[in-house]
Amino acid sequence: MTDTIELPTLCGLRVLDGRGEYISEHQERSYVLRLDGVAYQFQEDRNDGYRSSLGSVTVVDPDSMTAFVEFSPMVVIIRLHDDRSNHILYGVDERTGLVVFTVGTEDQDDYYPSFVSTWTPEGDATSAYTRGGKPS
Repeated sequence: MTDTIELPTLCGLRVLDGRGEYISEHQERSYVLRLDGVAYQFQEDRNDGYRSSLGSVTVVDPDSMTAFVEFSPMVVIIRLHDDRSNHILYGVDERTGLVVFTVGTEDQDDYYPSFVSTWTPEGDATSAYTRGGKPS
C-alpha cells in the first residue's frame, strides 16, 4: 500500500523538473509533478460524476508513465491556499513570481466542488513564452 502525502508537506522552496497529465479508463484525471527528484501523483476523485475533488497524493515512478515530460529545472515556491472554499497548491516560479501550476480542490464547500489542475508555461522563466518568443 502506498502512503498518501498531505498537501502542506509539499509547501516551500522546491525544484520542479517534470510533469504529466493522465486520464484513466474511468475518466479520472491525475496530474504528476516531479519535485526535488520525487514524482507526486495528484489523483482526482470523481465522486458522483458531477462533483470531483483531489482524492489522493502518492509517490509514483515517472519512468512507468507514457506522457511524462522532463524539462529544465526551475525553482518554485509552493504555497497552499486553504480556506473554506479552496484547498489548492500553487507553484510560483521564483524568478518570475508567476504561477506555473495549480492542483487541488476548488469550491470544496459548494454543492459542486471541482478538481483543478493547471499548467501555465507563461510563468516559467525558462520558457519561450517568458523570453518573448513563441513555443517551438
